[in-house]
Amino acid sequence: MSNYSISPRAYSPVPSEKYNKFVTRYLKSYQYHERIEAFYRREVERHRRGAPLPYSWEEFVKSFKAKNFWKNYHDCGSYILADYYFTSKKLKVQDANFCRRDKICPACAVRRAYKQQLKFLQIVSAKPEFLAKDWYYIVLTVKHTADESFETVFNRVVNLKKKITKAMRNGRMRGDRNIWSKFGGGMFSIETTFGSNGWHVHLNLLVNADAGTHIEITEVTNSRGQISRQNDEIRQFLEVNAGSRMHDVQKLDFSNQESLMAALVEVLKYSLKFSSLSIQQIVEFYVKTNRKRLFGTFGNLWGLGLDEVDLEGDEKLDGPFVELLIKRVMLGDMPDYRIDRIAPHILKDCKSD
Repeated sequence: MSNYSISPRAYSPVPSEKYNKFVTRYLKSYQYHERIEAFYRREVERHRRGAPLPYSWEEFVKSFKAKNFWKNYHDCGSYILADYYFTSKKLKVQDANFCRRDKICPACAVRRAYKQQLKFLQIVSAKPEFLAKDWYYIVLTVKHTADESFETVFNRVVNLKKKITKAMRNGRMRGDRNIWSKFGGGMFSIETTFGSNGWHVHLNLLVNADAGTHIEITEVTNSRGQISRQNDEIRQFLEVNAGSRMHDVQKLDFSNQESLMAALVEVLKYSLKFSSLSIQQIVEFYVKTNRKRLFGTFGNLWGLGLDEVDLEGDEKLDGPFVELLIKRVMLGDMPDYRIDRIAPHILKDCKSD
């Protein structure tokens, strides 16, 4: 049994309800990791019996062969030192164990996203001319069916991204006029979910254009009453290059840090919606994207260091990280496993106000 150290800096003998929720939800990641390892061992046994796997045996073994993989994976979330400030009602993580396997660990996926957000803020602080630009958040989907493999849909999204960056480059260098030539650069992330229509892999773009650049956006309501913001040129581009028409375009307000952070949360978040996939699908995603890039920059954001995120550092984490951890993982994307047998002493001591 791993030891949990919880240290609330309190002005009351009883931690707050928000603090309790953070602690108990966070501890669930430990049980989640146990289920991943159990599945791994079952896959090894299935291979020994000659049963087919949804990936090659070589790529499966390679994905889990890092030194101390399982030790670090299980230690992630087994220790957390946090201070709760009752006067400001804020929680600050002082120290914690992280496995740094962000493609298979929900907590580390959020941690990577948080670090990328900080890095982006540092970049725009050093280059304030970026804040003077017009910024757009664009979500693009590709055609996919329930019987298509993950690789098929994933590669379709990768090819779409390449065509977009090529169109941007041709616009800058050759003067080609297209919707993408209006943008000077940006960043992309590839996000994966799973639903009734199979693997749903889509492309998130955060792109910028010179101030005053006109991008026409029209609100469209579908048969289910859902509203999306679309652009006719992007729709035509998708029909030709992705067999899809589904997209959403939103002009962002970067006039204050709050709106900036809200936009960054959408783009620089986890690459996998853990709650929409089974353990088997999560492992398949991890194995098949082990050496693949799910985030990158292009144009005027390329080469500024945003792609390089240090997951080794154990700096103090607070503010946006804690909010992300609670909203994105613990309250929304973490299966509801029982934790009474993981850390009963924590549950006993942490009672609601």
